[in-house]
Amino acid sequence: MIELVKGFPANVIAVVVKGRVTGEECRTVLRPAIGTALLRYPKLRLYYEIRSRFPGAGWEELSIGLDHRPDWERIAVITDTAWVRQTVNALTLFLAPEIRVFTTSETQ
Repeated sequence: MIELVKGFPANVIAVVVKGRVTGEECRTVLRPAIGTALLRYPKLRLYYEIRSRFPGAGWEELSIGLDHRPDWERIAVITDTAWVRQTVNALTLFLAPEIRVFTTSETQ
């Protein structure tokens, strides 16, 4: 499940992922939020908190990020799952150096 989080600046797309994420949720929740924010801001920031060991729909989510890659100013991925942190850190070599990975305790 993808949940949009309120209380962040308007140029920040903040989401919490719980349980298994589907491609449908990516298309109906995440993509519209990105589209709306892009109408007001040329560069966006992404706060992406993963509260699941197996978030699912990984490639679908990745394609959403790549679609808007030039528009991301910074990306923060928050997870306590080691393999997710390692994967994201490895992908930053190919995607963008603006991606940083944090544990939940680092965001408190």
